[in-house]
Amino acid sequence: MTQEDVTNPFESTITIAPEVRALSDRVKEQFIVSFELRSPHTKEVADLIQRLPEHLQAAPQSFLSALRAISDAACLPNRISFGLAWENERSRALLHALHTINRKGFLPNESQEEASARVIEQAHAAADEEMRTITQSEARFNHVFRRSIEALLFDPFRQTTEQAANELRYQTAVAIWSSIEVLLKDQMIEIINWKPELVKRLITDEVAKKRFELPKLTFDELEERNFNFQNCMGDLLVRQRDASDLLTLKAAVGAIWGKGDLFNILESREIRLLNLQRHLIVHRRGIVDEKYLSQSGDQAQKGEPVAIPPSSIVNFYRAAAKVGKIACEAFLELCNPIPSTPVDQNDPTKEQSTTNVSA
Repeated sequence: MTQEDVTNPFESTITIAPEVRALSDRVKEQFIVSFELRSPHTKEVADLIQRLPEHLQAAPQSFLSALRAISDAACLPNRISFGLAWENERSRALLHALHTINRKGFLPNESQEEASARVIEQAHAAADEEMRTITQSEARFNHVFRRSIEALLFDPFRQTTEQAANELRYQTAVAIWSSIEVLLKDQMIEIINWKPELVKRLITDEVAKKRFELPKLTFDELEERNFNFQNCMGDLLVRQRDASDLLTLKAAVGAIWGKGDLFNILESREIRLLNLQRHLIVHRRGIVDEKYLSQSGDQAQKGEPVAIPPSSIVNFYRAAAKVGKIACEAFLELCNPIPSTPVDQNDPTKEQSTTNVSA
């Protein structure tokens, strides 16, 4: 997947000083910065959701909400540090303006209350104008930018933030994978509940049938459902399956939709690597083992923590958004199947051929 170019909105007009750029590069080795977790596919997902039947909108809508929350959370340290540096600079500008304007004293026939309100209003306007000039001054912007970077690199106790940043990236990767598995699993349940005839595809497919056997139900379980399995075949067949297993997801997708776009993207390197690294994080605290090395092709060292830099998180996020877009298109295919070619009533050969196929 080609990584999209994402830049700081100020960098197009402000030259970052070399020493500040060096600090910024250190931050980018640890934190997701500049709101990089974006993808045009999220807008496409939102549009596709509106075309789905209402009862099939919940899972992709939750997926979309999850992606937005993941982006907000992963970028939060960068947003907070820059926001605080910016607000601290504005507070200084505001105090200076208050002091300067207040020294000029009262206007003619002005009460103390009127003077106070005027001074405050003018000081805020002066502070806002001062902040606008900072975005046009290389020296001043670099000062504010540097302060925000230093806040990310060190905590109040002057200790490195590397471990915390690494954990944030680990948990972001886990959350991105969870958004994919929940989307596909929940939507398959809803679709099979709605179209129970799809069960046949799962239990007759050579790969899927080994993972989606019909459960053996006790009499109590049958009685609990009043011996009625309408609108619950998806729950019976899919609910208990481990959707964190990529092979299980691929088996279900392959059986229901065939080896099309949705199956292919689940075979992409980004999705496979995300799934493998998620497994390491959840089950081994990220420590690399032989199985991971053999399946991933990663050049990591056995026994060392797996490296997931911010650039990988960006690629995982964009791959997940693309999965969501392609999945919604696949859901729509089941809702709006391509009609078969109508028979030409004037062509007896075609009519006979169609009849034979149907028979």
